[in-house]
Amino acid sequence: MKPRTGIAILATFFMLAVAGMAQVTTATFYGTVTDASGAILPGVTVTMVHQGTSAKTIKLTDELGEFAFTFLPAGSYTLTIELPGFKTHVSTDFSLGAAQNVRRTFVLEVGGVEERVTVTGEAPLVNTVTAQQRQDYSKLQVNELPLQNRDFTSLLDSSASVTSSG
Repeated sequence: MKPRTGIAILATFFMLAVAGMAQVTTATFYGTVTDASGAILPGVTVTMVHQGTSAKTIKLTDELGEFAFTFLPAGSYTLTIELPGFKTHVSTDFSLGAAQNVRRTFVLEVGGVEERVTVTGEAPLVNTVTAQQRQDYSKLQVNELPLQNRDFTSLLDSSASVTSSG
């Protein structure tokens, strides 16, 4: 092999390697959060959720009210900005392209205090179709209940929908 051919192959290899390193598939998103008067808001929770993968990234604004999301995969995102005492800001279908650097300023409006109730129990099943009431007894309950004269009709008195007339 001639020396010129070897140099040409080596030069081509290095050009392709440099071009390959230049391919960027992520985006960067910078932002500032202020209130309606323009005052900066530190400690704001900013959440980015990738709509394709549901990957969630959470940042807090610094003392200058700024945040930065780096190395975000290109795609559509849902952006949520939250701070107690302010209305939550939600942006859906927020698109970021490969090698894109985006800077935005967000203004949060003052909001009221919100209450959130979380129910962890399960409500009892209620028949909403008919007014029919039903009481079931297991074999164990029948055997264990003290019955006067061993009369099974005495069990009916323990049901909520039965009344005794005498």
